Amino acid sequence: MQDTALELDLSQRQAFRDLRRAEENLAALLWPRLSAREGPPDPGQPESTLQTEAGRLEARPRRVDVGALVRSSLEAVARLAEQREVRIEASLPEGASVVWVDPALARQVLVSGLSHMIQGAGGADIALALESSESGPRLKIRYRSRVAKPGVPPAGVNAEHLARRLSWTLAEAEDEAGPYLAVGMGASRTNLLVIDDNQGLRDLLERYLSGQPCRLIGVGSASEGLRLAQELGPAAIILDIMMPHMDGWEVLQRLRNYPQTAAIPVIICSALNDPELAYSLGAAVCLGKPVKQEDFLAAVREVGVV
Repeated sequence: MQDTALELDLSQRQAFRDLRRAEENLAALLWPRLSAREGPPDPGQPESTLQTEAGRLEARPRRVDVGALVRSSLEAVARLAEQREVRIEASLPEGASVVWVDPALARQVLVSGLSHMIQGAGGADIALALESSESGPRLKIRYRSRVAKPGVPPAGVNAEHLARRLSWTLAEAEDEAGPYLAVGMGASRTNLLVIDDNQGLRDLLERYLSGQPCRLIGVGSASEGLRLAQELGPAAIILDIMMPHMDGWEVLQRLRNYPQTAAIPVIICSALNDPELAYSLGAAVCLGKPVKQEDFLAAVREVGVV
């Protein structure tokens, strides 16, 4: 391993991280084939090739206008609706709702759900309405009958799996106008922003948070981290000190000087461990690298995130 790391110009620690990640990716690729030979998969194991593919996608969340997102999704299913003779009416207020989401994954959720509804329409038209709620924007998709069309079909496995990846919800609901498919776009998980130029560390912390009601958003540059901190308003920020162009001390000072970020707890996680200086600049917790899972989760709990 030492020779391999040297040849690849990596530290041994990073080489072992890359090896571990390769093992996980290989296992994810092989599992569906093994399951097919051995019979139905265990419910606790990976369910499909879709999950494998979606799991390897790196989410790139940003501010997205929900109305524009829905309109783009409608364009993708317009031809299918025409072939099925299904008319779609949409009530989408311009610029009324904005969500923080990966637009590519979000579009796939909506396109898959709409396609499923169109294919199950059976002589009914479809009405869409975008509404605001306490938990965030919600899209109502319902059949508008030309003939009797009770209920709505399930959203489909594809849409449901991708929605879980975004922390969206897909559920059948009902109001005075009848049943509808509700697409909840509110962020049900807490956002944590990691500013660290080491991709391996960002991947490690994401694994540490597996099963926690948190979503980790990682960036590799200080300037991008400062921008996202102001735009996203995360519950907490995990910050490295030793970064190119702008070190963590300057980032911490700027975070404390911006009104939008002054109150956000900052967890310093760095090989350069200087707690006294970090606390004097406004850090909430200090962790040294390498960081253990129990120490990281304890720090996140200390700042009230989980």
